[in-house]
Amino acid sequence: VDEIDRIAVLGTGGPYDPVKIEMADHIARYETASIRFVHLTPEDAPPAFAESIRAYHEQLGENLTVPWDERVKPTDDLVETLTDLSRGANLVILGAPTHRFHLVAALADRIAESVDCPALLVHTPTLEQPGAITRAIQWLIN
Repeated sequence: VDEIDRIAVLGTGGPYDPVKIEMADHIARYETASIRFVHLTPEDAPPAFAESIRAYHEQLGENLTVPWDERVKPTDDLVETLTDLSRGANLVILGAPTHRFHLVAALADRIAESVDCPALLVHTPTLEQPGAITRAIQWLIN
């Protein structure tokens, strides 16, 4: 990518948001780009659901250092609609699990392959689960 003037952040409201938003803001600030939040809702979702997403985007936007806009759309075709709404972006950022939930990982890969620009898949840090002895000690202490 020679120049980035718009970054699409797909799917807001999940565990990857802090990493996605911080990364998008950093890249956009460096590239003098804007950010577009893209979020899909089920076709049968009540209008209040989309309004709550827009309110969340407003909160996110207050913390950004670059201009932003949003696209919130009801759909039954996730991949095609995300592809359509991310057109015009030079970079797409979306969250993807590191190893578990293979269905979600496969969906993230399908979305990344369908967009017409580079896609950055963001993973949250994997937290190691404590072993049985550590859990027993924690239980005794608490």
